[in-house]
Amino acid sequence: MFMKVNELSPPEFRKQIAAVDSADGWPVYVLGNHDVVRSYNRYGDGKHNDDIAKVMAGLYLTLRGTPIMYYGEEIGMQNNDPKFKKDVKDPIGKLGWPHEKGRDGERTPMQWDNTPNAGFTKGIPWLPIPVSYKTHNVASELKDPNSILLFYQHLLALRHSNPALLDGDYVALNQDDPNVMSYLRRYRGEAVLVVLNMSECRRRRASISLRRDSPPREPRRCSRPRRQCRAVQRYRIWRCRRSPCTSGKSQICRRRLGQVA
Repeated sequence: MFMKVNELSPPEFRKQIAAVDSADGWPVYVLGNHDVVRSYNRYGDGKHNDDIAKVMAGLYLTLRGTPIMYYGEEIGMQNNDPKFKKDVKDPIGKLGWPHEKGRDGERTPMQWDNTPNAGFTKGIPWLPIPVSYKTHNVASELKDPNSILLFYQHLLALRHSNPALLDGDYVALNQDDPNVMSYLRRYRGEAVLVVLNMSECRRRRASISLRRDSPPREPRRCSRPRRQCRAVQRYRIWRCRRSPCTSGKSQICRRRLGQVA
């Protein structure tokens, strides 16, 4: 799933999720592998690629199903396509050059640190490593609290400890929104609300019904000063946890996944 979606498109993601959910099976979600351009390049806009990489992690790591990670996604590895035909290793690239450059770009060595060859080898690597390894590598990102790698670690820890994210059902919300994707994961009286802004613009928070049988409501216009209005920033993820309380109403605790702990 998702490997043929090459843009940040909530409608297309919803379509694929609905198709696999209707089959009553256990979905498997994949953003990339050794045969397609890396997700960092496919979805990135050249300016907010790190934020977009976190949004995509927030999507496929919170859905019902099994996510399969391709190595390097968790640190924001990007394609390093060959510049000259003599550098091509992939037979497909040799035959199709220059229109088809092959799959070498998404198969470069893992980037462990900022030493020569990204710490992968002291010899000559089979494929050249992109210069981005100096900033996007395991050692550097482990020290950066805002890195893609730590975001993946925190989100995976949340996934493994939250029953709704592990075993809950998937309930699509606000399905007509072309920019923000939102859904519930529900399990035994608890629910997690996931909201992903896939646009480059700041979006005012819409009114979202947490009941499956409630009709969708139009977003309410906020009358408060802008600084007091909650909004989903561009390329950001929000998670809300819903659980019963003694008053019989629902408690919702909001936490921005960009700083999840």
